[in-house]
Amino acid sequence: MSFKPSLSQEKRRERSIRILKKRNYLLYDGLLFTPDESEAQLREPREVATRALILWMVGLYADATPQDEVLAIIDQNAIWDDVSPNEADFLRNPEPDYRRKLQFKWRLEAAWILLWSLRKIWFLNWPNQLCNCGKMVKIFLPMEHWNGLSGRFFLRSKSAILDMLDLSMRQHWTATQTQILSPEKLDLQEASVVFQRHYALNWLINVDEESWDNIRTDT
Repeated sequence: MSFKPSLSQEKRRERSIRILKKRNYLLYDGLLFTPDESEAQLREPREVATRALILWMVGLYADATPQDEVLAIIDQNAIWDDVSPNEADFLRNPEPDYRRKLQFKWRLEAAWILLWSLRKIWFLNWPNQLCNCGKMVKIFLPMEHWNGLSGRFFLRSKSAILDMLDLSMRQHWTATQTQILSPEKLDLQEASVVFQRHYALNWLINVDEESWDNIRTDT
């Protein structure tokens, strides 16, 4: 049975392509769609906030924040059960190597897109720019030290999140194809940012009910 996208999937694809055409992106003409609204089941806002905080902690440790400070924040918020196995191995390693630190430092970009989904930031920069760590400090500080995860959190609409996922997925496809066809033209920073956004948003919509370490970013 051949795949037939829904009207909302078609319109979402068209909107993304219009945006990317204006920036001269290499575009995919085949059947590449995000899940339909009926398939996507957004995770609970508190779960998303907890995941964002964990990504922030991981990113801070990768960026030279003392290990004892990071572990203390995770302990006092009692969120070890939400830390993934890969993250726990990294956080408990007193001397992670440079490659691992670089890998986990990029998770700050995943935290940034989750903050956007939680309505904590309103304007999301184009992925050729990095996240605003100064703004992230102000957002996460109450969540770290004043039992902030007990507060109320609100997600953007499912439609808005799927719109952003569709755009990020197509940006990720472009980066992957550029790496294959013209690696000298690849913007490594933008490619890394769109991968983190694609990864985090795929986790957020929870279609396959996968754990954080096992999210797929097929394009």
